[in-house]
Amino acid sequence: GIPIDVCKVHGEDAVFLQQAAHITGGRYLKLPTPQGFLQFLMITFLPDRYTRTYQCLPGEEKVDFGAACFCHKKIIDIGYVCSFFVIHWNNVQLAG
Repeated sequence: GIPIDVCKVHGEDAVFLQQAAHITGGRYLKLPTPQGFLQFLMITFLPDRYTRTYQCLPGEEKVDFGAACFCHKKIIDIGYVCSFFVIHWNNVQLAG
């Protein structure tokens, strides 16, 4: 398969992208500071798959596998899944 690498430059963690990177064997990096941007990119994403197995980068073990609510973008424990769109809601009001 093709690894998905993610470099998050601004804002909070993107759970979906974090999960996608983990599942495909890619890397997820939340840039701590804009200084050293090029060095972070080169050290994290430039090595091939074989070389990456020998690297130990901080933060790789922290993957959030929780489901996120589609409308509120918050992690939920219990939710409803739409089988057509395959999205999660934390609260559903049924019509009728």
